[in-house]
This record gives sequence, structure tokens and C-alpha cells, in this order.
Amino acid sequence: MARPLDGDRYLRQRAGWYYYYRHIPRRVQPFYEGQTIRLALGTQSRDIARMRRDELVEADDTFWAQLKLSLDLEKAGQTMDTVHARKRYEIAKARAMAAGYTYRPVDQLADPTQIEDIVRRILTVEQQAASDGRLNEAVVDAVLGGVSEPKTTVSEAMDIYKAKIALGELRSKSPAQKKLWHATKDRSLRYFV
Repeated sequence: MARPLDGDRYLRQRAGWYYYYRHIPRRVQPFYEGQTIRLALGTQSRDIARMRRDELVEADDTFWAQLKLSLDLEKAGQTMDTVHARKRYEIAKARAMAAGYTYRPVDQLADPTQIEDIVRRILTVEQQAASDGRLNEAVVDAVLGGVSEPKTTVSEAMDIYKAKIALGELRSKSPAQKKLWHATKDRSLRYFV
């Protein structure tokens, strides 16, 4: 779990409501429409805004680190086999959710302040053991965070962006405009990598 940030870094307040506001590193800006992230936190409480901000900072930092690693590997001519790793990760998340938990990697569960959560998760694993006492390895990995999140290549990140994130942006475009939009993104990716 990431260390909480001091003060109100990356927080802005407008009309009593808090917003997450953060500049995007130059190296990963081609994957975004602008140079900053602005996100409503949906709260007027400073403490809740800080907690949500800390989670967003951790998620952004992890995602950007993966993008940078992918860029470095692609620049070196190597590719990452992420299809199998991504499927395993998605299955682990689904199994954890089915057991009543949010999937968290083992390094986050290892936090001493999370002892009660760890104990509950261990009891859940034991309850789902086979009749002869053997533990289900897939359940252990899912509930106790044994599957690491796969790394995403820059090309895969762009595919995810085009297929899932930018859908709203493309909704009002004509087929010709969509074709031009895709061509621009593909050209940017080729220059970037």
C-alpha cells in the first residue's frame, strides 16, 4: 500500500467539492487527450478526499510505471507476453470477488495494519478447502493476492484506450472522422515507440 501523501497535494476544491488534479508525465502524455487529469472525488470531506486521492495516485503511478517499462522494452526490441498473465489476473480478481473480497496483491496485504483482513481471508480459504483438507490453489492465489498484475505494453495500452476509454469521444464522430482519429493515434504510437 502506498504511503499517504502529505497535505493537499493533487487536490483542488471548488464550491466546497474536492477534485483530483494531476499533471501527466510527458513520457506518457500521448496516451491521454490532455496534459492533466481532472477527476471529481464526489466529496466535500477533506479526509475522504485525501483517501481517494491516495488511491488514485497509487493507481496512476503503477500504470505509468508499467507504461514506461513497456516503452523501454519495446525500444529495446523486446515484447512482453501479457495475454496469459492478464487472463490469470482477471480470473483471480473474479474469484476474489466471488469469495466476497476485493482483489489485493500480496504486497498490499502484507501491511501490518491489515491483520484483521488477512485473518478473514485465511479463514475463507480454509472454508473452501477440499474435504481431505487440501487447499484450492486458485482460491489461495485469488483471496490471498498470489497473482501479480500483468504488465501492459504501450501498444496494448493504446488498444485498451481506443477500445474502452475513448468510446465516448468517438460516439459522435462519423465513420470518416473515426478512421482519421484511429490513423492519428496509430501514427502517434509508431512515432512514440
